[in-house]
Amino acid sequence: MQNKFDLFDNIQLNEKEKEFFNVNKQFSNVIVEIIKKRLELNMTQRELAEKTGIKQPMIARIEKFDSVPRLDTLIKILDALDLNICFENIYKLQKKSYCTIKYNYKKIDYCFNDDKLTHVSESIKMIG
Repeated sequence: MQNKFDLFDNIQLNEKEKEFFNVNKQFSNVIVEIIKKRLELNMTQRELAEKTGIKQPMIARIEKFDSVPRLDTLIKILDALDLNICFENIYKLQKKSYCTIKYNYKKIDYCFNDDKLTHVSESIKMIG
C-alpha cells in the first residue's frame, strides 16, 4: 500500500525538509501497518471502533492520514490489533512530549502535544 509521503521520494529537499518528511513517512508507515493488520483480521473500521472505544469516523480519519492520533488513541488501536509495542526514551522538550515506540520489531519516534507526561504514563500502565 503506497502512502502519500512516497510521492516526495523523487523531489529534491533540503535537510530540514528531508527530516520532516522522513519522520512523517515513518509515522505513516505505522498507519499502513494498522490498516494491513485490520484487513488481515477481516475487521471493519466499525468493529475496530467498538473494540477500542474510538469513534469510527476518527478511525477513518487516521487511516486516511487526515488526523494524527493522540498517543493514548494510538495505543488503543495497536493493542486492539494485537500489535506488540513498547516505549523508550520518553522525554519532554518545549511543551511537546517525545518517545520512541517499538512495535513488531520496528521503531518510530513519536511526538505529541501535551503539557504533561501523565498521558504517556497512564498509557504505558494501560498496556502493561
